[in-house]
Amino acid sequence: EPSHNSIFQGTELFLATFFLLELIARICTSKWAFILGKAWMENIVEAVVVVSTFALDLAETNNEFARIARSLRFGRVVRFIMKTKVLLPLRFMMSSMLNCGPTLLWSM
Repeated sequence: EPSHNSIFQGTELFLATFFLLELIARICTSKWAFILGKAWMENIVEAVVVVSTFALDLAETNNEFARIARSLRFGRVVRFIMKTKVLLPLRFMMSSMLNCGPTLLWSM
């Protein structure tokens, strides 16, 4: 029976591989616009985050930088949800939860 740690590492490696393949597909379709386009800085930051998390997951490193990189990778998913019009109900639910946070903290 696999341990929880090995399942977690396998899932992390799968997600890192998926994000790396998605990045490669975006680079292939955008070509020079990936680096020279309007969102060039955002693309470079995403590329660094994706490649570094893939390398860290491949090396099975679990340090502070790996946690920060995974958090940044999660930010990519949130940004995707916020930009996609098909996921409007999910976007509405997420913004509602984020907007009620200050009120919740104030009531404590």
